[in-house]
Parts: sequence; C-alpha cells; structure tokens
Amino acid sequence: MLKRVALLTSVPLATLALAAGCTSAGGPAQPPVSGSAAVPPATATGTPAAATGTPAGDAGDGAGGSGDAAGGDPGDGGMLAGLGEDADWKKIVKPCPNDGQRVIVQRVVTADVTGDGTYDAVVARSCEAVTSYWPSTVEVFDGTSPSTRPERVGTLLADVGPADEPWLTTLRVNGREVVIEANGVDDSSSKGCADLGFTYRYRFTGGSFKRVAREVGNAGKCLPTG
Repeated sequence: MLKRVALLTSVPLATLALAAGCTSAGGPAQPPVSGSAAVPPATATGTPAAATGTPAGDAGDGAGGSGDAAGGDPGDGGMLAGLGEDADWKKIVKPCPNDGQRVIVQRVVTADVTGDGTYDAVVARSCEAVTSYWPSTVEVFDGTSPSTRPERVGTLLADVGPADEPWLTTLRVNGREVVIEANGVDDSSSKGCADLGFTYRYRFTGGSFKRVAREVGNAGKCLPTG
C-alpha cells in the first residue's frame, strides 16, 4: 500500500518539473501578475478651477468687475466733489445751537485745499439771529468722501469767533489758501455796529487747517451784517 501511494505522489511532481522545464526553454519567465494594474502618474485633466477671489475694484456682487476702480467713488451716493453747490448744505453743516434756529448758508466754494488732487467743498454758514447777527464759520469737507457721509476736515473762524464776531462777506481760494473777508467787532465796539473789516488766511498743513494771517482795518462806520 505504501508503494502505491508513493507512486501516485511522484507523478504530479514529475509533471510539475516537466512543465517548469518547458517554461524556461520556451522563453523568459513572465513576471507575477499582481492584484491590480499599475497606476500611471497623475496628470491634469478637465477644466482648471475658477478663481474665487474678487477682482480689484469689483463691487463683490458677482457682476464680474463692474465696481469702481481703486480711488474712485465709494459707490454709496457719489463723491461729494461732484455736487458742489447742489448739495443740501443746510443739512450737512453743523446745526444751530438753539431750537428752531435756522441755518444760513452764505457761500460755497469748491477747490482742492487739502492737496490730494480732488476738489473739496468750502462752505460758509451762519445762523438766523433775532437781534444783531450771528457770527459765521467756514466748514471744509473732503471732496473724496461720499455725498451721503461728508467728512468734515476743518472749521475755520472758530478760533477768532468769540473775539472778532466775524460776519463773512467774501470767500475765495488762492492756490491752496482759503481767504475770508468779514465784518466784525472788537472790545471797543458794539456788536450792533460792526465797524471793523477782517481778512483771514488759512492753510491746510500737517493734517489740519492753521490760520496764517489775520488783518484788520477800521471802517469808521457800521458795516453790513446779516
């Protein structure tokens, strides 16, 4: 019985040996086949991802760059410089201190007084007075600010108001210098008779307006106010 089992076992082994010999004689042995095919290097296919950022100047609302260029109108009502005298300055300048007291807009001049290349608004204002007159002030607004939110960069005549009580008669700009002519008083005169003529000059330097000159002359008579 043992001999028969051994004989049966030797047959397959011989067959395997013969098959191996045929393989080596017929050609080179093939590499073993793995469970999955080799993966080639990754290559870019399809459409590149679109940029998700907002272009410079775009309003950011998906309009594809329809916003304003850098340094242009902020987009909320137009630049103040474009309105000039058409703005409703009575609602923009400082209100009068007393209830029911009406604002009086005396003059509006547009000129570049801050040196940024854009016309600013220079607005002279006073208030309605029951007797005598109310002294003037001159407010300067940055021309690059939006018309819905004007930025005040200076209030002229506030430094001389308590003493000179100036009532503005002329407002002009020479270069970048704001020139104001006004009638007023001093300690020796009465507010009921403004007999002095003043000339003030202001210049924007170091981020604020500074008075660079104050000239005064006595007219010898009452000058118009109000």
